[in-house]
Amino acid sequence: MSTQEFIISSLEIVAERNGDITSVVYDLYYQNSPGSRELMAHIDHLVQGRMMEEVLRLLMVEDTSREDQYLTFEMKTHEEAYNVAESMYVSLLEAVWQIVREGVGEDWNEIYENAWQERVTSLLEEIKRHSPSRKK
Repeated sequence: MSTQEFIISSLEIVAERNGDITSVVYDLYYQNSPGSRELMAHIDHLVQGRMMEEVLRLLMVEDTSREDQYLTFEMKTHEEAYNVAESMYVSLLEAVWQIVREGVGEDWNEIYENAWQERVTSLLEEIKRHSPSRKK
């Protein structure tokens, strides 16, 4: 199986066992990312759900090069309009990873861990590449 297949498999396991993980991911994210709760105070649960949907979609997509326009737009909007720091993306992706790892439980193994490490690292590299502040 490919990295993406292991990511998808782990997400499926968590969905079957735990249902929607959005609220627990955000709770962990807020706990580990100072300032994030205040930054997102105006965002309701519906918008949080949409944001989580996009995060999960990006984690599952096989080729992020097709996401260039989307990432450029989102990075610019988040940074310029909301002052989102790059570290907040790290915290959010790590929160998703941790909640999925906990949800998979005893079935979590080195293959899942390596797939998530590879995917999160790759996605963070793409996020950095699209950051407007890095292009200045």
